[in-house]
Amino acid sequence: MSAEPLATTSVTETVESTEKGLLIAVLLLVVLGTTAMLLMSA
Repeated sequence: MSAEPLATTSVTETVESTEKGLLIAVLLLVVLGTTAMLLMSA
């Protein structure tokens, strides 16, 4: 019974880390997209 809560906590931690990674990736894509638009318009 002690293995179940540990597995759930590890899964939640991995999900949170993956969500943070996705947010960082999206932010980088947005920044790159905006910079590209500015360079093209400039």
